[in-house]
Amino acid sequence: MCRLLLKAGPALDLQAHGETPIFYAARLKRLKTLSLLIDAGANPSITDLRGRDAVHIARERRLSKEIIERLESLKRATAALEK
Repeated sequence: MCRLLLKAGPALDLQAHGETPIFYAARLKRLKTLSLLIDAGANPSITDLRGRDAVHIARERRLSKEIIERLESLKRATAALEK
């Protein structure tokens, strides 16, 4: 289902209650959804109302090293594009 929704090209950086879809996926440990959002280029740098981003939440939730590294890589790539 998530793959079909992502094919439609949704706005991945919309926030609800200060959280983006990638943030929710990290917080709720939805690893398949998180992986799909990373692949789709969702921005992991956007912070919630407390200043935490998806990388921070992934570490806090003790997600796998691979997921954290993918989020960090995407965060660096996103930052480079914003310059």
